[in-house]
Amino acid sequence: PIRFRDWVAHVLAAFDRPFRPKDVPVPAAKAVAALMETASRLPFGPKRPSFTRFSVGYMAVSMTLSIDEARTRLGYEPRVGNEEGFARLARWHRSACTAGV
Repeated sequence: PIRFRDWVAHVLAAFDRPFRPKDVPVPAAKAVAALMETASRLPFGPKRPSFTRFSVGYMAVSMTLSIDEARTRLGYEPRVGNEEGFARLARWHRSACTAGV
């Protein structure tokens, strides 16, 4: 199992992006997200909001990502673990960047 916050940190690290989480009150974040959603519907606004009330609600709860259910019900075993998967993602990203993909 891996916490969602840790998963995000690993993915961003693979793309050489810093992870600087901020603790923002959920009501304030939802209010900003609502404004961003409204702006995205305006003719001159961005096509997609940077984040939405749904994404705020999703990120506001503490969660752990786990494949235990897939293991139990389906007999699934991943070919690589989290750490190796993140390392492969980072290597792929670096090679894609140098190849101009």
